[in-house]
Amino acid sequence: MKLIEWNINKRSKDIISPSFVSERLLEQKADVICLLEYYKDSRIRSELMEQYWLEESVVQSGNQVLI
Repeated sequence: MKLIEWNINKRSKDIISPSFVSERLLEQKADVICLLEYYKDSRIRSELMEQYWLEESVVQSGNQVLI
């Protein structure tokens, strides 16, 4: 099983990550991807959703984890 994690350091800001983030994630062909300091990102969500089942943590601070 291949697991990768990336701290994308959004710090609760509703900004779209650059396209290279999702490109790098997808090229790794990991079984599990864990994004730390994740916060709402329509690009990552839509691009990963085609190949992965997604789960986002729900927290009051806005500093989420996406697996």
